[in-house]
Amino acid sequence: MDNLMLLQLNYVQMNGSYEDFPEELRWLCMHGSPLKSIPSDLPMENLVALDMSYGNIEAFYVSKELGSLKILDLSFSEHLYSVGGFLEVPVLERLIVRGCISLIELCESIEQCVDLVHVDLSYCYKLKNVQKFIGKLNKVKTLLLDGFSSYESELDIMPRDLKLIAISLPSSLRILSLAYNNLSNESFPEDFSSLSVLEELHLDGNPIVSMPSCVRSLPKLKILGMNECRMVISIEHPPHMLRELSVKCLYGKTLLQKIKFDPEMSPLVLRGMVW
Repeated sequence: MDNLMLLQLNYVQMNGSYEDFPEELRWLCMHGSPLKSIPSDLPMENLVALDMSYGNIEAFYVSKELGSLKILDLSFSEHLYSVGGFLEVPVLERLIVRGCISLIELCESIEQCVDLVHVDLSYCYKLKNVQKFIGKLNKVKTLLLDGFSSYESELDIMPRDLKLIAISLPSSLRILSLAYNNLSNESFPEDFSSLSVLEELHLDGNPIVSMPSCVRSLPKLKILGMNECRMVISIEHPPHMLRELSVKCLYGKTLLQKIKFDPEMSPLVLRGMVW
């Protein structure tokens, strides 16, 4: 299989050397791998996508052999505590570490990944250095920060630090998710005007009582998610460009009593309302 380019080995226990793996591999998927680290003899020079979700990997340090890598998915690797070596993957476009509940450190060399457009750090609630690098990801279009204040969180960083994080959010963002972070209205900054091209914002599952006023400063916002925001009483004067507003509550009732739009608004899809 010298010319094999796509290989999926989910939940496979492998023994022996990896040196005979196909060298032309472009995409390698190893869900549920028992490996605690990347084997040094695994041919990776031509890999474009590496998916090691749901595995036992503990530390991932990128080697120079991964210079072609564009997609790295380590999501739901519950033992992963550190990811580093981003200098070796200058063309990385997508980094997904969602649900890595033990992740403490993400090397600040990530700012050298100038092509990075998608970052998912959701439920990495032990991650300590988000503010140090997040503002330096100048091309990121999608940033997912769900669940930083999980019920298991030891840091409870999001309610305290959102205003500081908001200041440094990349102005290139098109999609931002801050769902399930125990955010109150007071947690938000006065405005989000630096996010002038943001098109999609998700605030689901937060104990806000109204649409945060800073949302009105998003001139290109098209989609606003406020699902499972059970304490919301009113949503007033959303951005004029908004095309979809979702306020679904799957379990239990919402307290929402008032939605007020400006006359200048175009037709809007309203999801979740039962009158």
